[in-house]
Amino acid sequence: MPLTRRQFLKLTSLSALAMAFRPLDRPLPPEDQPSSEIGLGRVIAPRVTIRSEPSSKAKPVRYRYEDQIVNLRSVLESDGLPEHNRWWYEVAGGYVHSGWIQTVRYGFQNPLTEFPGQGFIAEVSVPFTDSRAAANPHSARGYRFYFGTTHWVTAIRFDEWGGAWYRVWDDKWKTRSYVLGRHLRPIPEAELAPISPDVVDKRIEVDTENQWATAYESGRIVFMARVATGDWIQAKGVWKDFTTPTGTHAIERKTPSRHMAAGDLAAGDGYDLPGVPWVSYFTTSGVAFHGTYWHNDFGRPRSHGCVNMPTEAAKWIYRWTLPHAPASERYVWETGTRVIVV
Repeated sequence: MPLTRRQFLKLTSLSALAMAFRPLDRPLPPEDQPSSEIGLGRVIAPRVTIRSEPSSKAKPVRYRYEDQIVNLRSVLESDGLPEHNRWWYEVAGGYVHSGWIQTVRYGFQNPLTEFPGQGFIAEVSVPFTDSRAAANPHSARGYRFYFGTTHWVTAIRFDEWGGAWYRVWDDKWKTRSYVLGRHLRPIPEAELAPISPDVVDKRIEVDTENQWATAYESGRIVFMARVATGDWIQAKGVWKDFTTPTGTHAIERKTPSRHMAAGDLAAGDGYDLPGVPWVSYFTTSGVAFHGTYWHNDFGRPRSHGCVNMPTEAAKWIYRWTLPHAPASERYVWETGTRVIVV
């Protein structure tokens, strides 16, 4: 039976979406997916528009709002704008641009009941969870932690109903808060095992014009990821230069989790992002590769200087680059893999 245009777009776009970040020389997932739904998405923006067709010019039919969870039925490539990201998700009632949808899932955990004796890194395994001032669901809310963010656990406490809570440390404000243990997945040491540890000749090239990061081993491409590098950002009528610094650098420190906050949120040049995962710094001023949960719009400059990456891609870079960073270490300081930004 011949494919319809819509079926053809679905098949080819799923394959191309997998190309956005993947280790080369490794098998890709199947091109086709179940026809009903491909997963869940969290709305990232304050409001997103559901349109009648996968096009920015199509008729608006409804809206969805920040932190709402939607079923993703398929992914399609539009032949229109924006050119850097033509991927759209089919959802109930229409289509939504992928740039403002974070793919998520519900991965409830069996929490630890005994503290292992030292702190450990854990990632949020549900679409989001609210931190609390105490190990009690009725205590004051703190930051909302999002799917894929990582946090340093320093203790385990129990509420009066026997529920386990993980005490997490905020490395920016030097404070503690509590998160339901069933919402955090401890990262095992094996999951951060170094990739190609015996290869010495490694380098990463960041192409700011085309928005790609490419990893090389002895001159051979082993990994590519679509990225979002730094840009000029306007605040109160003044443009500020946050472009990613070009030139030759080197990975100089790593941390599995960082609360990144700076600037003025009201002015538009600030940000406050707890739990940024898999951070590999390559300048002393704090420019880094890291995972990104506040947008899904890779392919154009839009950051405050860092190289935004899909979280799994940032985790691959974290494991592949030197120096090696064990799961038990909050920070590793050592000059490592060369980074060239052009």
